Amino acid sequence: MKILVLVAVVAAVWYGFKMINRITEDRNKAVGDRNSKKSSTRSSGSPTTEDMIACPECGTFVSASSTAKCERANCPY
Repeated sequence: MKILVLVAVVAAVWYGFKMINRITEDRNKAVGDRNSKKSSTRSSGSPTTEDMIACPECGTFVSASSTAKCERANCPY
C-alpha cells in the first residue's frame, strides 16, 4: 500500500513539473512572438535617411534627391 502511495506521489510531482514547464514555454513563446512582431516591423528594412533642403522662398523642407516644385510662383525647384 505504501509503495502505491509513493508511486502516486512521484507521478503527481513528475506530471506537475511537466505541466509547469509546458506553461512556462508557452508563455515565453508568446512573449517572444510578440517581441518578434515588434522588432520585425522595425527591422524589416534598413532605415534610410534623406537629406532635406529648405526652400528659400517658402521655408518648406523638401527632399534633396527628388525636389518637387511647391505651389508658389517663385519656387526654385
